[in-house]
Amino acid sequence: MSNKALSRVLELVDALSLVAMAVVATQVVPEAEAAGTVPQEATLAFAIGCVPLVYVAVVAWRLFASIGRGETFVRENASRLRRMGAASAASAAVWAACIVLCVVAGGGSVGLSSYSVLSVALIFCVALCIVCVALALLTGRAADIKDENDMTV
Repeated sequence: MSNKALSRVLELVDALSLVAMAVVATQVVPEAEAAGTVPQEATLAFAIGCVPLVYVAVVAWRLFASIGRGETFVRENASRLRRMGAASAASAAVWAACIVLCVVAGGGSVGLSSYSVLSVALIFCVALCIVCVALALLTGRAADIKDENDMTV
């Protein structure tokens, strides 16, 4: 697969993830909150938790566009990946805080599904953070090697 084709596929997945977040934020969570199956203010908490993930999607779009231009192992991509890792960590912190708030405020009245969903979001964001930080390190090192090779030629 060419860099351009890979870039387009990644951008499509990125855009679809934003659409999915918007649907969940505007339809799914508010309906569950109205039905009483999730705690009150779940919609607000979800929106706050998603703000860093929207930032991740914007930065990822720039990363994918760079890959499409053939700029794979460049320092800017390493920087983008680091920023994506930091934003993922921020989102994970929101989900962890939501779990704590559910325990403190909800006690036994918060359903098991709320804890499950928050735990999945937390695990996803932690995993995304780890992957982004690791890829940032590898991309940075590859950029260094590329720069050295470019200077020798």
